[in-house]
Amino acid sequence: MIAQRFNCCPVGNAGTGKTHLAIALGLAACRQGQRVRFFTAAGLLTQLEEAQQQHRLDRLLTQLDRADLLICDELGYLSFSRRGPSCCSRCSPTATSGAAC
Repeated sequence: MIAQRFNCCPVGNAGTGKTHLAIALGLAACRQGQRVRFFTAAGLLTQLEEAQQQHRLDRLLTQLDRADLLICDELGYLSFSRRGPSCCSRCSPTATSGAAC
């Protein structure tokens, strides 16, 4: 998954362990020397929107692109607007990614 530069966006019912699995995957990737970014979906969209308003979206997208793995949690609790995650290819509703390791 990391070699193909896929993102991780766990989807499922509440209480099924999606967050625990995402954290475990992120920690395992960090231990292998991979660059990992973990976000809640709402947090990622907030950062993208703020960066766009402050004319620094390109810089943020470059930083996100440097990550080997982006993990986006809590996708089910977010409703996407037309301007939402479509601003970058790695941040689509079927993809993901906070804290850098």
